[in-house]
Formats: sequence, structure tokens, C-alpha cells
Amino acid sequence: MDGDGQQDGVLSTWGNDSSGSVQFAYSQMQGTSMASPHVAGVFALMESLRDVTPSDIDSYLTNGELTVDIGATGRDDIYGYGLIDAAKAVTAAGGSPPPVVKASANNLKFTNTSSTVISLSIPSGVSGVTVSTSASGDVVWLSVDDNGDLDDSTYRISADATGLDVGVSYPGEITVDYVIDESSKAVKLSIPATLTLADPNAKPDAGKHYILLVNPEDISDVPYQISATASDGVYNFAFSGVEAGTYLLVAGTDLDNDGKICDSGEACAEYPVRNALETIVVNESKSGLSFATGFQSDISSAGAGGSQAHKEYRLLNK
Repeated sequence: MDGDGQQDGVLSTWGNDSSGSVQFAYSQMQGTSMASPHVAGVFALMESLRDVTPSDIDSYLTNGELTVDIGATGRDDIYGYGLIDAAKAVTAAGGSPPPVVKASANNLKFTNTSSTVISLSIPSGVSGVTVSTSASGDVVWLSVDDNGDLDDSTYRISADATGLDVGVSYPGEITVDYVIDESSKAVKLSIPATLTLADPNAKPDAGKHYILLVNPEDISDVPYQISATASDGVYNFAFSGVEAGTYLLVAGTDLDNDGKICDSGEACAEYPVRNALETIVVNESKSGLSFATGFQSDISSAGAGGSQAHKEYRLLNK
């Protein structure tokens, strides 16, 4: 990040037992385990000034008052809301938290021509609320209307699959723009959307899939891997012997046999929605985890706002 040629991270103690016995050392680490104590420390500084609630934190974060923006303008899928800034956070805590608009959904998934309604929670102290859509490629498949609502609190989001290719995932984004009246600050709320088309008359088969449970703090760490082939258009899978913990669930093909899934042109799936990963907490047997796979086209190689639309995941024993 600072251009010094060294890996960015936090120096931490590390135990490596891959050789059969634990070897202790120091290592530059990344992920939520490293970020959490720093963020907790910043929140403690804020708390020293006044009682700060989780809702306050959400408002400050959404309005950019806790971070320095280091990626695409506003929130993006690579850097989130940016880099934590203790000085900004303490300054913000000295006053009242700003009002923030919230949406009833944090991501939308479409599988064909269809529509859904999202609701906005619009507090007093904001104005100029507008909702717009954007999508990659030449075909405008994502649209929004105000649903006949007089107070701008509900919007119908529609996906039109006309002219789009079957078996391809198309990324898009719904953007809610508004202004905080007191500061005249413009704020943007982004909601990712995905349209994945399947041929209703066919039994899809995207080829052999590798299904991985991935360490959310380091996606190169893959504790568990299985494979599956399609049967009647469905990939059934089951892991056994999984230790309690928190994981990401991903799947995909390795068409070029380079030991990685989700390369450009390969089928890829992320739970629950592509580009909107959520962690799975394993503390008992789980079932019914369902998510869609599909091949990526050139027009979906970048997500809304120009962020990378997919990651590569390394396979075990390849």
C-alpha cells in the first residue's frame, strides 16, 4: 500500500504445524483477526468521549467519518469503506452521529426476468434521495422505478433477461444517493445485484466442480475440498469431518488445470451470491446451503464501479 515493496500486514506471532510439530515464529498477517484489535482500539477512543452505540458506528461508517477512502469512491468490494482513521473517528465521536439511509436488502440475486421490491428507511435530516441502477456490458438489464410510492420509501428493482446469454452471470448495482442536510454532505449507499441465467429446458452441466471451504481471513488457506459432477442440473455435495469454525463456501471449475478455480472463463460460485460472500459458522451439522454457479463473460469481468468481479481460489494438492 505504501509502495515500499514489502507485504502489507501486521507483525504477529504464528504457529506452523505442517511439519508435524509446531514451529513458532513471527509473520506478517492480514485479515479480520489482525484488523479487529486495531478497530476495537479506535472504538474505545470514541467510547472515552461518550457512549457510542452500534447504530452510531453504522452511521459514522456509512458516511465515511471513520475511514480514509482507498479504493473506488465510496464503499467497494475490495476495500469496503476504506482504511480506519483514529483521528477522524475521535473527531466524529465529539458530535452527534449523522443520519443514515438503510435498505431492506444488502444484495439482490435474479435468475431470469423478474422483479423485487426494496424498502428504504429514511430518517429525518436527509434529503434528495434518488435510486439508480448500473450494469456491466451493452445490454441494460437492471432498472428501477418508485413503485408508485409517494414518500420514496419503496422501489421496484427489475431484471430483464432479453438478449442476454444463458449460463452467464451478469453483475450490476443499485445506488441510493442522498444528502445530509446539516453538513450538505453527499452520501452513497450501494447494493450489489446479480442476474444468472439458466436454460429452463436444459439440464445444466458446467463440468466437474471443486467445492471448497475457505478461511475467510486468508482465501489461500483451504482446509477442506471435495468435488462433484452435475446430476439433472444440480451439484449435490456434502463435507464430513469439518472442525467447528467460520468458513467461506465457494465452488468452480479448473478448465486450464492451473490449480485454481474461478479464473476468467471458468465457472464460479460463491455463497450465497457471487461478489457478496457471507461467512458460514460451523458449530453443528448444516444442510440446505444452495448457491448458483455460472461461467463468466468478458462483460462481467469487472463488478459495478470497476472492482474485480471475482477472486481466484487455490485448490488443494494441485
